[in-house]
Amino acid sequence: MNHILPLSTSIPSLSKMYSPTLMSSLLPPLLAVLIIMAERGQSSGVTPHVSKVAEASNTFALHLYQSLQPGFEGENLFFSPMSISTALAMTQMGTRGDTAAQVAKVLRFNLVEEKKLHQAFQELNALLYDTNRPYTLKSANRLFGQKGDKFLPDFLDGTRSHYGAHLEAVDFARETEAARQLINSWVEEQTAQKITNLLPSGSLNPLVSLVLVNAIYFKGDWLKQFDAKLTHNESFHLSATRSVQIPMMHQKPIKYNFTYDRNMKCKLLDLPYKGDHLSMVLLLPDEIEGLSKIEANLNVDVLNKLISNMEEVKVRVAVPKFKFSQSFNLHETLNQMGIQDLFIDGKADLSGINGGSNLYVSKVIHKAFIEVNEEGSEAAAATAVTMKKRSIDMSPEFRANHPFLFLIRDNSSGAILFLGRLTKPSEASSRDEL
Repeated sequence: MNHILPLSTSIPSLSKMYSPTLMSSLLPPLLAVLIIMAERGQSSGVTPHVSKVAEASNTFALHLYQSLQPGFEGENLFFSPMSISTALAMTQMGTRGDTAAQVAKVLRFNLVEEKKLHQAFQELNALLYDTNRPYTLKSANRLFGQKGDKFLPDFLDGTRSHYGAHLEAVDFARETEAARQLINSWVEEQTAQKITNLLPSGSLNPLVSLVLVNAIYFKGDWLKQFDAKLTHNESFHLSATRSVQIPMMHQKPIKYNFTYDRNMKCKLLDLPYKGDHLSMVLLLPDEIEGLSKIEANLNVDVLNKLISNMEEVKVRVAVPKFKFSQSFNLHETLNQMGIQDLFIDGKADLSGINGGSNLYVSKVIHKAFIEVNEEGSEAAAATAVTMKKRSIDMSPEFRANHPFLFLIRDNSSGAILFLGRLTKPSEASSRDEL
């Protein structure tokens, strides 16, 4: 039987398009999601369907975040729900029966009319990855298939037409190492060399039949940039008893979308990127160790209410400069969330890919990288449902000097592109869960 292995998120190489100054301003969130299958023994508008796909991805994003965070106790966490949703949507095209039902339930694909799902993804992708924007947000998809293996025309046509994923023939059976290096090189090219050796030595074997890859690349400058002269070291409280000195970026009172929520006991700040199409939204708890309460209670409805409650006011802003990367296997997490048959040899039904019953998913690996500094983020508007707020008669302060949650979202569709938390801004090393 075949097995599928989803791997990390990668990104298109765009370094030649930017000057060294721009490239240093904000290194992009980089991610890659690959799905490996092995054979055993051998529009510009936001339509209702687009809104539903965005809602599905966001609901899945927060569920995945809450499922992952216990294993990252006290640590940074960062991933791209849009990348993972896209990779699994391509996989879902080949699922049938109970396997398809489980994937649809966990990914919330059942929020969208079944016949419209992949068309809606295509429309959302066209909206998100519009090249006529003052930032770079691009996605790339690719299928790497074993030479001689037969894949159904409907599956290949669907992944190509809806996701732009073309099939490239490789020889996993006789040239396993060469195939691994080819995929790694493709990923490195898509990520401007920021993600290297995505598939480590020994991660492939001669039984591999198919690898699905999704890559997202983002690079944007803040609409209102921070003045580097105002950046200076100060304490970031890791806990009530521990702190580290980190570079903190500052702005004098300036208008941003902002709110305070009494129930969640947290502040929200919206920092838009140039063009006002994308924003970074930060959720900062009142208490140094208050992030866990936000994480436990956050869902799509709560997030939408918090965002919709923001209003433009002058805010004094202090945000850390930070950079970190992570890799982790999502197999067990997705299994616990309810996708079970997909990972079981002999039970997974991926007959929509090759017409047989010999495929299953063996791994889902996600990899992410982000760096934020003075030139790379700022404020704008966001949309959602109403929530309680307090009136503000003087410039409030948003001082992110203890753990907080952040996300990068598309303001028109509401789709969350990247989601994470910062608990250790000085932590520059990668967390590897592969």
